[in-house]
Amino acid sequence: QATHAQLANEPNYGWWTGSFARDQDPVAGYISLFNAVDAHLRKTHPDTRLLGPCLASSAFFSWGGWETWTVPVLKGATRDIEDFNYHNYSSAAQTHLAWVEMLQAQGEALGRKRPRAVVTELNDEANVGKAGRKYEWWSEQFFMALDHPDKFHLWCYFLLASRGGGVGNVVAMRGDGCEPTDTYWLFWALRQTRGAMRYVEPAGIQDLYAFACTPEGDRLVVSLFNDTALPADVKVCSGLPKNAKIQSVSRYSVHRQADLVWHAEDSLALAPEVETTLLPGAVQSV
Repeated sequence: QATHAQLANEPNYGWWTGSFARDQDPVAGYISLFNAVDAHLRKTHPDTRLLGPCLASSAFFSWGGWETWTVPVLKGATRDIEDFNYHNYSSAAQTHLAWVEMLQAQGEALGRKRPRAVVTELNDEANVGKAGRKYEWWSEQFFMALDHPDKFHLWCYFLLASRGGGVGNVVAMRGDGCEPTDTYWLFWALRQTRGAMRYVEPAGIQDLYAFACTPEGDRLVVSLFNDTALPADVKVCSGLPKNAKIQSVSRYSVHRQADLVWHAEDSLALAPEVETTLLPGAVQSV
């Protein structure tokens, strides 16, 4: 039931390029194999899409890697590549947005579809043991992508936890047990942010993000992120009439205070409009 498949991760490394003789082209070999696997999947698993290749981050958007790998694969694919594998490592959210725009522009220049990014690796440090405050960085990346659904199709995260102890992406190993990490609580607050998108009119405050969706037909979720340096008082207006039959209104909040990430779940008044306060860096779902 997989929606996407990856042929090879970071094939510009020697494990792939080094397996070819000097007179053979590893990029041409990749394109040939990509087209064969893509044709097979479209025949046997039509709901599964093969991702365009993600290169090692040092090469994905260097001119050498761009000209050697990215453009030839976009051009050589038998069918348009709808989704490109993408690794989102330590760089500003807007930088990743510009890189994906560059990828889409290249596809369009070749007369192809504008591919969207499927993020399969996400971290602010390759070594998670050094990544002390991923919560803030991941929040910026997520809401940047939610704000540009035409460029980012899907995000997934990988569970990384050392058996010998250490901090992973969602789990920290402590002795014989596990503890949730900062980013676990970020996912906890955003776990209902899924399903069909809905139009949201923002509050007009720069760096205050709002995203609306309906995970089920009878549920509306508005997710908020305060990326400013000041607290923000926000009124969330559902657009429902005042006499609408509302069964429940819940709020899931997470924010950092000193070295701890605080999280809370509470119930709000049964009304089509609710007021909430977001501390700097806070994420909420209503």
